[in-house]
Amino acid sequence: MLRTTRHKTVHIPHRLAMVAGLMALSAWGMNSQNVHSTATAVAAQQEEMATAAVQEGSNALLDIGVLLLMRAGGH
Repeated sequence: MLRTTRHKTVHIPHRLAMVAGLMALSAWGMNSQNVHSTATAVAAQQEEMATAAVQEGSNALLDIGVLLLMRAGGH
């Protein structure tokens, strides 16, 4: 039973309320699963970006090292 105003009540059958509750629970579960899979994809993308950044940093340090060796060799 659902009270809509002070004087009026609406009678909702038990089975209908159960079905509505199960549908809401199912929708929440599917949404929660989508959030989890999206979070996993974002974490993988962040890891890939971090790996690329480390590699770029390594390449930059190697380039600087080569330039310093070339400069020191010229003296």
